[in-house]
Amino acid sequence: MLRQHTKVIACIVAVMPLLFLVVAWQMTRAGYGLLPTILAGYAVWAIGLLIVFALRGQFS
Repeated sequence: MLRQHTKVIACIVAVMPLLFLVVAWQMTRAGYGLLPTILAGYAVWAIGLLIVFALRGQFS
């Protein structure tokens, strides 16, 4: 069972860079500058990390 949850966590971590790119792309399309775009991308990345750590704490 733990092995399957490890795969789920690995999938979430693999998707995080794509989320960063999507958020950055949407922010630039909305007309935001470079700094707000980067900050929003890293905010999404941080939320993803919080989800990963919450899942790891639940299954370990």
